Amino acid sequence: MKEDCCDKHNHTANISNKSFDTGKYYCPMQCEGDKTYKQAGDCPVCGMHLVK
Repeated sequence: MKEDCCDKHNHTANISNKSFDTGKYYCPMQCEGDKTYKQAGDCPVCGMHLVK
C-alpha cells in the first residue's frame, strides 16, 4: 500500500502570527515566504495545494 505524503509528515502551518488578506491563497509550507496568489491552485515550488 502506497503511503500518502501527509501520512508521514505533519503539514500544519503555524499562521496565527501572520495575517493574510481575504481572497488570497498561499502555500502552507511557505516555500516562497509570504507570497500570495489571487486564485487557488498548487504551489509552483513544492506542488502542495494553496490554502485561503
